[in-house]
Amino acid sequence: MYQALYRKWRPQTFDDVIAQPHIVTTLKNQLQNDKTSHAYLFTGSRGTGKTSCARILAKAINCLNPKGANPCLECENCIDADNSALADIVEIDAASNNSVDDVRDLRNSTAYAPERCKFKVFIIDEVHMLSISAFNALLKIMEEPPVYVKFILATTEVHKVPITILSRCQRYDFRRILPADIAARLEFVATQEKFQITNDAALLIATLADGGMRDALSLLDGCTAVSDNITAETVSSVAGAGTRKELFDIINAVITQNTAEAIAVVTALYNASKDITRLCEELIFQFRNIMLLQTDPATPLLTAVLPDEVLQLQNISKSITIHNTLYYLECLQKCSENLSRVPNKRVELEMCIVSLCNGMGIGVQTSQTVNIPQPMQTPQIVSIPQPMQNPQVVNVPQQAQVSPVQSVVSPGINIGEFVAEWEDILSAYKSKDHGGYGLLVGSKGKYSKYNDEIIIIVMVGSSMVKDYFNPEERKLKLKQSISQVLGKEYKLVIKISENSVNAQTILNRANAQNLNIEVENS
Repeated sequence: MYQALYRKWRPQTFDDVIAQPHIVTTLKNQLQNDKTSHAYLFTGSRGTGKTSCARILAKAINCLNPKGANPCLECENCIDADNSALADIVEIDAASNNSVDDVRDLRNSTAYAPERCKFKVFIIDEVHMLSISAFNALLKIMEEPPVYVKFILATTEVHKVPITILSRCQRYDFRRILPADIAARLEFVATQEKFQITNDAALLIATLADGGMRDALSLLDGCTAVSDNITAETVSSVAGAGTRKELFDIINAVITQNTAEAIAVVTALYNASKDITRLCEELIFQFRNIMLLQTDPATPLLTAVLPDEVLQLQNISKSITIHNTLYYLECLQKCSENLSRVPNKRVELEMCIVSLCNGMGIGVQTSQTVNIPQPMQTPQIVSIPQPMQNPQVVNVPQQAQVSPVQSVVSPGINIGEFVAEWEDILSAYKSKDHGGYGLLVGSKGKYSKYNDEIIIIVMVGSSMVKDYFNPEERKLKLKQSISQVLGKEYKLVIKISENSVNAQTILNRANAQNLNIEVENS
């Protein structure tokens, strides 16, 4: 019967454990000196060898013919332990046996001496899943167990284990396994299993596994079902991520602000049933690599990158600033957080890509000079008017009504009417900022008046507009489009939905804070 690779190649002795020498050495010394503790706590991320080491330790303690500190794997105790047939080694899954009654049964079983072995060993996996009552029931027996009882606890979330339990255990922290170590192990397994794997494919699996050997072997198992000659393209296909070329196509499109190209690549990957969450993670990894190269070009801490891609990343890191890179990472991190909550992951990633291609990181750092309007110079500090408590009229001091543009009310303009040329304004704005145009599709412009000025209130329905129009140059581009079509400059207020905050309140804030544009959420 076929056995999954991660089960078949699980470490059987301490010498097989990968990349945990600090733990292996300590446990072997304790076994050789016969000074093993009554309680251990193994903690670390998934796939780093916690449960495997717990089983090896349990076998080594009870092995009839140990080879140094390793179990012999040949005596009846070792054979039965490997087949889960040794009654004196009890493995409990706390995720599904987490009640106080389960722990009471365990505690009652400690009253009986081992049947065949020297010690009765209890391995409690995912111990952080125990309830508070179960932890309390476990506490006393762990503090003063019979001499023939030993506990080995394993967890990925040690912060959830009560300090009273931690203080009674010897704690060992398992490190994430380095990609180079995982790749070497994968190549060894491939040799033993009689199939081929390229160095690039092994390294790609290792980086995608994120420090977990079990994840790496599971991904390798999936690749063997596709081909006996595993390449980097095979791994990308099985993992649900884009190929390396497609990944760098998106990155290059982002830094050159080619929105159409970036969206086209994402669409092609989506149509090929690629995992959107995995794609977002890959983009985060690569922009992290760019950030590290910008910080230290000689950094050895790059992740999810093949040797022949280092030069591409170095060229990209020189073409943009660290400000741009941090902006890209921030947007992608927010997108990654949202992907687990939104019903349509594709739309969420596409929104993120559009934001990256039209983002403030590139806009602020361009070599072209952008003329940004200077703040209004008021002769004195003006307090923001408080909401009216009664129908009395509040007189605003005239000296606070200075503005950079003194517009004259044209005879043909009625306050409160919609701007008839609004579609023409959006068409002109589209050529200046395609991303902003997309957010303003369906919006309306309305004339208003405040302090003898004509103001255009832009009525929109998307809450994304607030973040998008924060960069000053985007405000300027919209004002330029309005001036181009209407022939004069106007102050702007962008309001989300017509039922939003009172328009007069918005205009008061804009005037008091010397702003040319302000965005209000409903």
